Amino acid sequence: MIYMVAEQQSITVLLGLIARMKTADDIRHVGQVKARFYEYATAEEAIQVRNALRLRNDELIEETRRESDESLKILTATGFVLDTAIWLTIKRYADKYNLSQQVVVNWINRGVIPADAVQDVPELNNIRLVKDQVYR
Repeated sequence: MIYMVAEQQSITVLLGLIARMKTADDIRHVGQVKARFYEYATAEEAIQVRNALRLRNDELIEETRRESDESLKILTATGFVLDTAIWLTIKRYADKYNLSQQVVVNWINRGVIPADAVQDVPELNNIRLVKDQVYR
């Protein structure tokens, strides 16, 4: 009987984690907990967890779409047109060219990346964008 209580609590805990997951760290943590949970879960519990994950992922995707649409409305209302094929965030630029974000920031500060290839967007919390081309 104690085993059943512990097992039931673990699915309750896992479903709670899934419902609250929002960040990449949360998603990684849920993945780790889920992997351990699946070792002892019944087929019915595994289905319940998969359905909860699918629902939460759909919610997160929809939330991201809404936020993206809102950001685009702000930018276009102020006359700013952003071509994502040309402009990248510092993080995306660093990831694409296998650099650290600090290296990219240093290049901006030292002028390796010219000022006309950097765009600050005050409407989006002063996010800094870098033109997508190779600098060195």
